[in-house]
Formats: sequence, structure tokens, C-alpha cells
Amino acid sequence: MSDIRLNAIFKTFGTTEVLRGIDLDIRAGEFLTLVGPSGCGKSTLLRIIAGLETQTAGDVEIAGTPVNHVRASDRDLAMVFQSYALYPHLTVRQNMATPLVLRDLTFWERAPIVGHALPGRRPKVKSLHAAVDDVAQVLKIEHLMDRKPGQLSGGQRQRVALGRAMVRKPVAFLMDEPLSNLDAALRVHMRSELAELHRSLGVTFVYVTHDQAEALTMSNRMAVMMDGDILQLGAPDEVYDDPKDRRVAEFVGSPKINMLPGRADGHGRVAALGTPLHRHVGLQDQDVTVGIRPEHLQLTASQADNEGWPFRVTHKENMGADFFLHGTVNGSNHRMVARARPEDVAGIAIGHDVYLRAQAGKAMVFGGDDRRVYFGEGA
Repeated sequence: MSDIRLNAIFKTFGTTEVLRGIDLDIRAGEFLTLVGPSGCGKSTLLRIIAGLETQTAGDVEIAGTPVNHVRASDRDLAMVFQSYALYPHLTVRQNMATPLVLRDLTFWERAPIVGHALPGRRPKVKSLHAAVDDVAQVLKIEHLMDRKPGQLSGGQRQRVALGRAMVRKPVAFLMDEPLSNLDAALRVHMRSELAELHRSLGVTFVYVTHDQAEALTMSNRMAVMMDGDILQLGAPDEVYDDPKDRRVAEFVGSPKINMLPGRADGHGRVAALGTPLHRHVGLQDQDVTVGIRPEHLQLTASQADNEGWPFRVTHKENMGADFFLHGTVNGSNHRMVARARPEDVAGIAIGHDVYLRAQAGKAMVFGGDDRRVYFGEGA
């Protein structure tokens, strides 16, 4: 188990700059997720850590040692790919044993006929099969050991790919969207399994995904990446509750946060679509953007003290435990989404007019540069 440090990592392909000076310290034993939209550079960064891609500039350190010129096979990192990359002609046992065979047996010991006659081969093979059996027991795939990948489900192939990485006992696991090929229900199940596996192993996990739900539910910390930069790094609840950048606020959260045009007046008082928020910011006479998450909107039958927006329901989305109300505000085309309990929307139908009000202290304000602007003390 080791820490991984990235110092000023740049990567260009031709004239295209993919990574723009990434600095990142990955703590030993943590589960860190690189999350962002497609093309943001997260997979390229993971491949640079693995040694499968060479950075244009910058340094990669593992356990305090620079590894810029160390081959991928010598970095003691285990990579789990999106496609699983299992050998279709080998059994599960053989797939899992392959990295140990390549690492622990000599060229002659691996030879089909000559190798079996070498005296030192037998104890090595016995040891590596014991290691494979131990990992199979942890992953609960002992009953699959004689099957081939084509006979396995997606979730089973995922476990085998993890097992093949685990048998090496690497200093860190690097995972590139390993759940993206699974159906929705199995992805939810595998999220919990991966999180439990991380806790039991206590090894560093670096996980790449475009699915913010995976980042929020599994990570100790998450790094939100866009356009080759890390916009924010922190614990999932910190990133969700306190986004420092408008792009982070819009990316993290489902349904997406509501963004309303607003204005800070000459005294720093903020209003959104004409409705005052009764809060002050350190900006004056400037246009701002006000963000309110759907769960922070309250439904009211009337507008009290000008605190709320007239809201016409255009779609009612039944999610079982919750409802999402979609609609337009202030008689305009500006759309908002509100999250509510079933009992709160029982009498509300499509076409009904209600009012939405932001919960006290939950609105976020972003300036023209997309950076978060905080409300003043006591405001």
C-alpha cells in the first residue's frame, strides 16, 4: 500500500492539450475517484499513472519514488479495464493465475513440456494456485473456476477481472470504468461490493468513471475533472453540498441542479428571477447565477412575502419513494425541477399552478467567472 503523487502533469496529443498541469496526492489506502464527462482527460491520467501512457511533462511518484521511466509491468499496479480483458480460451482459474505465472515462473518453467520436468516448478505452481484459491474465496467465485469467460455473466466476469488483479497483491488498483458494461441493477450491486472489497483489502483504489453516482457512493474523495483540469477535490458530501464552481454543481447531482439568472443589487442583495433571497454577497450591481438543488425546493399553495416562484407543472415523474415535478416558472420558458414526497404531490396534476420556495440557506450563488460566491456573515 503506497501513496501516489502527481506533479504538474501535462499531456498533449499533437496540438490538443488533454491534461493541463494536474497536481494530485492520492493517499495510501484511500478510494479516490476521478469523475467527469467524456473527454475530460480522466482515463488518460489513469493510464499515465499506470505507465501505459507517457506524460508530456510532469512527474509521477509512487511511495515517494519517481517512476517516470519505470515500465508499467514494474510499477506494481493492477489495472482493471472496462472490457475486463479476459482471455476467452482460458478458464477462470487460468485467467487469474496468468499474472502470477508470468511474474513467478521463469521462461523455462513456463515451457509446456520442459517446464514440468524442472524441480523448482512444482512448489511455485502450488503456491500460486493457493493464492488464486484464496482470492476466489474472497470474491465468492470458487464455483466458477473451471468455466471460461463466455460462460459467465457480466457481473461474474467483473469479479474474475478483479480477482486477476488481486492475486498480485499490488500497491494500488487502477480501475477504468469497470462497471459501465453492466446493467443498471447490477451496477448498483457491484458498487457496494467494490466499496466493501476496498474496506477489507485496505489498498489504494484509483477509480475512473463518468457516473457521478459511483463517485458519490464509493469514494473517500472524488476529483471532478473537466477540460483537462481538476475543478474540485474533496469528500463526496463536501463536493455535493459545497461546490466551488458552477460546472461542478451542474455535473454532480441527479436530477441536475436548477440554475436561475439572478442579480446582486448595489447593496449585494441577491434576487433570482425577480424573487429576493434575503441574503447578501460580496458583489454589487452584477449579474449572477443562483443554483438550487431539486430537493431544496418547497411546494407552497401561495406566494408569501414574495418568497417564491410561480410554477406550472408540465411533467410529473414518479420515482417510487419520490416525485420529480418538472415545470416552468414566472410564466416563462425557464424550466425547473423540484423533488417532493408522494404525499405532498397527491393533489397536483400536470397543468396545475403552485409556488416553489428555496429552503433557507440552501441557494448557491455563482459569479460571472463560474466561481462560487458566498453569502456574508449574518446576512
